[in-house]
Amino acid sequence: MLRPAGFRRGAVALFAAVLLVGLGGCGSGLDRDALRDANGSLTSEIVLPAADARAPGTGAEAGPIADGQGTPDGSVSDPSSGGTAGAGAPTAARTGGSAAAGSPGTAGVGGGGSGGARPAGAGSSSIAGRTAPGAGSGASAAGGRPGGSSPSAADGPAPAPGSTTGAPALASPGGEILLGSFGTASGPIGAQLAAIPVAIRAWVASVNARGGINGRPVRVIFGDDGGDPGKALAIARRMVEEDKVRALFATFGATTIQAVTPYVEQRQVPIIGAAGANPVEDQSPMVFNPQVGADLGVTRAFVTTLVAQSPARKVALLYCREAATCQNGAQRIKEYAPTKGVTVIYEQAISLAQPDYTAEMFSAQRAGAEAVFVYIDFASMIRIERSAHRQGWHPVFVGGVSINEDGFAKGGSEVEGTLLSSATTPYATSPTLVDYREAVARYVPGGQLGGTGATAWVQGKLFERIGGLIKGDITPAALLDALYSLKDETLGGTVPPITFPKGAHATVNLCTVPLKMVGGKITAPLGDTFVCAT
Repeated sequence: MLRPAGFRRGAVALFAAVLLVGLGGCGSGLDRDALRDANGSLTSEIVLPAADARAPGTGAEAGPIADGQGTPDGSVSDPSSGGTAGAGAPTAARTGGSAAAGSPGTAGVGGGGSGGARPAGAGSSSIAGRTAPGAGSGASAAGGRPGGSSPSAADGPAPAPGSTTGAPALASPGGEILLGSFGTASGPIGAQLAAIPVAIRAWVASVNARGGINGRPVRVIFGDDGGDPGKALAIARRMVEEDKVRALFATFGATTIQAVTPYVEQRQVPIIGAAGANPVEDQSPMVFNPQVGADLGVTRAFVTTLVAQSPARKVALLYCREAATCQNGAQRIKEYAPTKGVTVIYEQAISLAQPDYTAEMFSAQRAGAEAVFVYIDFASMIRIERSAHRQGWHPVFVGGVSINEDGFAKGGSEVEGTLLSSATTPYATSPTLVDYREAVARYVPGGQLGGTGATAWVQGKLFERIGGLIKGDITPAALLDALYSLKDETLGGTVPPITFPKGAHATVNLCTVPLKMVGGKITAPLGDTFVCAT
């Protein structure tokens, strides 16, 4: 079980690298006109925490920044693009209604409104000389939007009275559906999580292009917690209490979600989809993941993918020593392995910082291991495999679901034959995810594709499914009722049949698709077949 306290900050950052491996940072520009033509009322925002962000009502708070206002050509960059922001401090508080300037890791995203006092060092109130529509002295950053949210990137400048924009407006009975997504979008962790916000943006554009959900347009606001649990909680409270989001959605706080789950449990606000990278997600009754979770599903997948694809049963287990979650994962693997006839005959905690793993490979070989489970990031896994091969040893290597990314293939011949698994049907080949691949290509050209991006897309499909069941106002309570009403839901075949009970959701989905590295590509020898742990 993840321990929410007691980590050093450096260890937390390393933990994120472990569980979110293979998610290379690849920001991309979105053409605002193309988005407007596609979906009319798409909005993507960033909610940036102040350097001293506190809970609402205690002083400085996170402030929303409108997308698409901040670059000279009107384009919108992905929040994890890592480009250079305009003038200003890394983050700036919203004081007196002003919206902050951009931060590293959220480059090219929106200019802030200019109303009210700004903290020292906050810098310019806009990027590239632009100001969010509706902002002004003493004005809310929302520009009059309900819930304190900023104008849409697709909205562009406010039209003159009586004029119309080029996009047909979606009918919106009951109003727009506002969702909040937060996690670590900046810095090195944000670069690894790039596939998630890309998938969210593509999903919002796609669903609005298809008429929204029951005619209601969808809007998502993003929050960057910077890997700080306190900021994650402040952002979640801001989204729920001020922005009035209907739910938290496709969160990616691998090292921060544990600070938020007690709050959403108390408020009865669902988190619909999370990264599957923190065991706390499995235990909270308010986290609804359609894919496997980090505590049981991800760890048992090591065993099921080996048994499905190899006769090897004597295993060496390597896991990172920098974070308690790695130790939890190793323990879960050891608990489950004997039920499938797999024996862990050698185990060793290792460091992400090691340049070489020859000693560990030599010891594993001497112990008689036929396969090696590696609970670590893909870069370290490549070095581990290289260390074994230099000794002329070629066991079966098995990695986790987070290695299901194009970046792992850069290991070349060293990773040939590696076994891994997918939390959804395979993102690169499955016909059930053609819409994911096409939506990213259309709405986020050049955006990162990957296994975790596919899970965020499927989480969007889950929201479409339950949102479509609600005929009245989409409230947190209505969403919870809809989630509990699902029975053996497969979301178009992208996940095995799932049903959400009231209580913890650790065993809702224990199924993954076995994968294998063949010819420098991630392949699915069994097709879209899910193999499920018991």
